[in-house]
Parts: sequence; structure tokens; C-alpha cells
Amino acid sequence: MNLTPTVILFCLALSAAIAWGIAKAIDRGLRTRRGLRKSEQLFRKVFEDAPFGMSVSGPDRRFMHVNAAFCHVVGYSRQELLGLGWGDLTHPDDVVPSRQTTDQLRRGPEGRAEVEQRYLHRNGAVVWMRSRNSVVRDSGDSLLCHVVQVEDITERRQTEEALEFQNSLIRAIQEVSMDGILVADAAGNITSYTKRFLDVWQIPAPDIPGHLPEYLDGDEPQPIWSAIIARVKEPGAFTARIRQLVSYPDEKDNCEIELKDGRTLERYSCNLQSGDGRHSLGRAVFIRDITERKQAEEALRSSEEKFRQLAENIHEVFWILSPSAEECFFVSPAYEPIWGRTCDSIYQNPLSWQLAILPEDRESAHAVFSRQLLGEDVASEYRIQAPDGQIKWIRDRAFPVRDGAGELVRIVGIAEEITERKRYEAELIDAREGAEEANRAKSVFLATMSHELRTPLNAILGFAELLELEMSERGLEEWLTDIRKIRGAGSHLLDLISEVMDLSKIEAGRMELHPVTFDMEALLLEVMTSVEALAAKNSVEIRMSCDEAQVSADRLRVRQCVFNLVGNACKFTHDGKVTVTGTCENGPDGDWYAVQVADTGIGIGPEGLGKLFSEFTQLDALTNRKYGGSGLGLAISRKLSRLMGGDISVASELGVGSAFTFRFPASRPASAGK
Repeated sequence: MNLTPTVILFCLALSAAIAWGIAKAIDRGLRTRRGLRKSEQLFRKVFEDAPFGMSVSGPDRRFMHVNAAFCHVVGYSRQELLGLGWGDLTHPDDVVPSRQTTDQLRRGPEGRAEVEQRYLHRNGAVVWMRSRNSVVRDSGDSLLCHVVQVEDITERRQTEEALEFQNSLIRAIQEVSMDGILVADAAGNITSYTKRFLDVWQIPAPDIPGHLPEYLDGDEPQPIWSAIIARVKEPGAFTARIRQLVSYPDEKDNCEIELKDGRTLERYSCNLQSGDGRHSLGRAVFIRDITERKQAEEALRSSEEKFRQLAENIHEVFWILSPSAEECFFVSPAYEPIWGRTCDSIYQNPLSWQLAILPEDRESAHAVFSRQLLGEDVASEYRIQAPDGQIKWIRDRAFPVRDGAGELVRIVGIAEEITERKRYEAELIDAREGAEEANRAKSVFLATMSHELRTPLNAILGFAELLELEMSERGLEEWLTDIRKIRGAGSHLLDLISEVMDLSKIEAGRMELHPVTFDMEALLLEVMTSVEALAAKNSVEIRMSCDEAQVSADRLRVRQCVFNLVGNACKFTHDGKVTVTGTCENGPDGDWYAVQVADTGIGIGPEGLGKLFSEFTQLDALTNRKYGGSGLGLAISRKLSRLMGGDISVASELGVGSAFTFRFPASRPASAGK
């Protein structure tokens, strides 16, 4: 192929241009590679020498590159970390939030995120880290890697948690504190206060704006200070003291504040200093209502004064000891004239009072005193010898004083001299023994005289009965009336002698009971037959109803009691009615039989019931003259009933009638019947 010079020249020129371009391109590539290596070296140096931790992790979040600072934060070596991923270091409680952050980072348009989370150090300790996460994508928007910068904020978080704990503790203290709390800064501006503070001052919360601070001086509103000053009894002195505390923050402050409404508050405030103690940060003020306490203190002072006056003026010795008896808290002045020793001797030696006790009484007095120290409420009587040799009787009684928990805190006692009382008791004992001896002598005399009288009286009655029989046979009727009077008077005298003998036996304790088993219905019928003549004489209708019963008792004494009650009812009733009722009673205290005698006679007034069962006593002189009697029947009947284990009771109304109930134990079960 023939080429023209022009074509050849063009080809040479084109070849030179291509060669120059190729050379140029080669030169640019060489310079780019050198720049890239330089950039990589610069990045590596910055990456390795960064003062904060850095890491590069792949899409699977496994570490590809980590710097020395990152290794230091987590405690792993570089080789150990290259085999791990973020999931291996994340605290279990933060795994889910960490994954959510990663997912948002990958989907989000910004490709950056900053979080604070917990991670696990190689030694197991928890490490708080703040991480700044970035994603790197290729030109096709595919995820290449994660670049993360981390900062160890463990100390900061611990400080924040400690601060939050302190704040929570302060809030808790403020909420449960019985004191109202107010905090002011160094200039006196209120920075915080509790609801209790407003409650103590009785300041309505709606009156206080929500914004703080408020000011003590200047033109700013001052609702709290204004409300406080308006309630203080002496506002001028109060305000001056507040200004003084602001000017001199190191001053101590503890005072009482009187309010216009009569209440009393106590204020305590302290200076809040900086950590180095060089300057004041403000003042904390604590307020409490002590009105009740002041009232209690005043009442206590009044009570103590009354106690002091009482203790110093009574004739008894009032004393207060510790439970161990090692300390005497109080002994009244009466100790000195009774014991003949000073009160100071007791304060110096609380047991010195025992030295005066007579030797023969000392052991028993010590035994009782030991029981008193244990808290027993017991008393003792002993004799002491005063320094002048005088013997005195003392009665000492102690009372335990316990606190709210039941612990023994004091032993309080009172000792009184009872020498005169002991003398009176001895005289009374002698008098009683003399009276008892005289009573026994009286009973013996009565029994003897009754026996001596009964013997000739029985002879008189016997001869009177013989004379009555003989006069009747001879028909000498004019003598029968006189002989019958002699016989009636003798019978009455014999009954009186029998009653006196019964009374003397009972009083002497020589009355013997002879229980037998008998039919109660038969006994009542026998008594009804005996009083028929008296009932007919007074126009008295007698009615009887009873439960059939076999009882075990002294039949003679039961008949004597029933006869006396029925006889009295017929005696004091005219143109009326007497009802006798016998009833069996079964109860938890055994089997009983009750006989009630009710009449429609003259009755008994309230003043007469009290002396109804007294010996030789009639209700009044008129009754005695009209109805007669010795006044022994009811007295003996009640004594006999009680001797048998029973009693006689009465219910009566003057002018209406009376109801006497004789109740005695029946040893055998009774069978009910008409």
C-alpha cells in the first residue's frame, strides 16, 4: 500500500500524541496511587492515634478494624476483637435497643446515629459508652461497613446516677419529713419549698405562683415571704433576723416563732456550703409546729408543780427509784421526820433506808422489796428504829411504771407510818377477844340457866296438866280457867327458854345438825295442822301446794323454820289469806327445796326490813304491845337456815303483805308432783 507523505506525517503525529497521552495517563495513575497510599497512611495514623475509641465493622457488625483506645475501653486485645462483633459486647438488657438502632441507621437517609448504651468489659464489668455510628455505602448504595466512634462515659453516668439518687433521697426526705422545708440561695431568694412548709404556715397553695425564685428585696412579688410575715406576731424582729442570716450565713439559727393565731413554730436553719467550704450556696430552713408540744410542756410543768407541792406536804414518804435500785430520782421531805435521816442520804445511797429496819423484820422486807423491783404491785409492813431509839411501824407499797413497749422504767412507791394504826389494831384485837370471851360466857350462862329453868318448869307444867285433868274429872269448872292460864304461861315460857338455848348453841358453835331423809309434803301438812287453831282465831284462810320430794336435811330444824314463818304469817294477818308453796329446784349448784310463805297481813316498811332478823328486836313498840313475841323467832330461823347451807329472804310492802322464802339444799334429787 503506497502512503503519501501527508498520510505518513499524520500517522507519526497521531502516534506521538497517543504515546504522550499514554505517558500522561501513566504519570497520573502513578501520582494517584501515591496519593492514595499517603491518604491511607494518614487515615491509619489518625485512626490509631485517636484519643477516643474507633471501630470499623462489616454489614454483619463484626469488627474489621479497631484502634488502641477502643481496645482499652472494652479490655480486649486487637486480635481478640477481630474475632468478635458488637453483639458480643452489648449488655443483655441493651441488645434489643441496639438492634433497633442499627436497623434504623441502615434504613435512614442520614446514615448517622448517636446513642448511649451499656457494654460488657472483658472482666465482666459494665461499661457505659456514647457511640456515634455512621454507615459507608458504595456508589450503588450498598452497605460496605459501619464506622463507630465510642467514648467511655461510665464515670459520668455513675456521677449522674449518684446525683439522681441524692436528689431522689432529698425528695423522699422532703415528702416524709414532719418539718416544712424551704431552701433559699445566698441572696435570700427562695429556690424551693415543700408542701409541708405551706401546711405548717397554713398558707393556701393556690396563693403561691409556680415560678421561682421570688425575692425578699426589690420590686419582685414576694407571696411566700409576705404570707409568712403577715402571720408572725412580731414581723419586724422576724424580718430583721432573716436579713441578718442572709448577711452572715455562718450564724447558727434555732428559735421559736409566735404567730398571731396563738400557735408556736420552731425554726432551725443551716448554711449550705460549697464542697471546698469557701463560700455559701444558700440556707436550708426547717419549720415545725410545736404548739401541742409547748402546751404539753406547760401542762407538764403545772403537773410537776402540783406533784411537788403534794409530795412536799403529805405526811407519807413518796419515792421513785430506778429498776436496778442504783439511783433514787425523788424522795419526799416526809422521809426525814419518819426515818430520822436526811433525804441526801437516800440520793447518795438509795438502799440506806433498809439500815433502819429491825433485824427480825429485815429478811421479809428484803424479800418483798426484791419482788417490787421486778415490777410486782405488792406491799410490806415492817418496823424501823429511828436514831432516837423510837420503834415505828411502816407500810411500804410500790407500783411499776412502764414505757410504751412494756419495759420497766421506774419503781414508784409510798411509805407511811402506821404505828398508831397498829396500836389501835392491837386494842381492837384485845377488845374483840374480850367480847368473844364475854359472848362465850353469856352463851354458857344462858345454856346453864335455860337448863336450870327448864327442869322446874317441866314439873310445873306436869302438875298443871294433872290438876287440869283432876278438876275436869271432879267437875270443878271454876278452877279450870286459872289452871289453863298457868299451863299456857308455862308453855310460852318453855318455848322462850328453848329459843334462848338454840340461840346460845348457834352463837357458841355447838349447834349440831342431824340430817335424815323425810317427805317434805308430810312435814308441811304437819305444820299446817299445828297452826290451824291460830289461823281460825284470826280468821285466816290457809292454802298449801307443794312438789312431792324426799329431801335429806335436819327435819327438826326445817320444821322449826317453816313453823316460825307460817306461825308469824297467821299471827300478823287478820281476816286474810296465807299461802304456803313448796317447790323443787334443780340447778348447776345442786338440788334445792324452797318454801314460800305469803300473807296478806300488815306488811313491813323499808325501815323495818333492816332490823327484821335481829335478836330480841321488834319493829316498833306498838307492834310489840299488840302482837307480843320475844323477837327471836326470825333471827334463829335465819341462823338455822344458813347453818344448813340455805337462807331466808323476804319481800314486803307495808299494808299489803309479806312473802318469806326459806331455801335449803336437798341432798337427794326431788321428783316433781302435786
